[in-house]
Amino acid sequence: MGNYHIVSISDDGINVVQNQDTNPGLAQALGEAVLKVCLDHDFAMVPRGRERITSAPVLRHGNCVSWIDEKHHTEACVYYAPPAFVRPISDCTLEELEEARKLLNDELQRRRAGA
Repeated sequence: MGNYHIVSISDDGINVVQNQDTNPGLAQALGEAVLKVCLDHDFAMVPRGRERITSAPVLRHGNCVSWIDEKHHTEACVYYAPPAFVRPISDCTLEELEEARKLLNDELQRRRAGA
């Protein structure tokens, strides 16, 4: 067991080049991008100090792979997927948390109703 990485992969970045015959380097590039964001961290200097770079390109698609979080297999966490990108609820704004609560309440109500 151990740690698990939560990543997102942009469909735009892999869908347009999904044909392995016309783009045999896709799988290699995708694998390298995943390893880059998960294991081989780069950092950028920002006004508040060093910040981990959490995205990597795949071929010509910038920010195709995004690292979201890392958790130990014994930890639990809830994630929210607004239109922009997935993130732990600890990184959400108050408005996003309210929207997440509404989504959870709606789903609980639907299930309690037997739907």
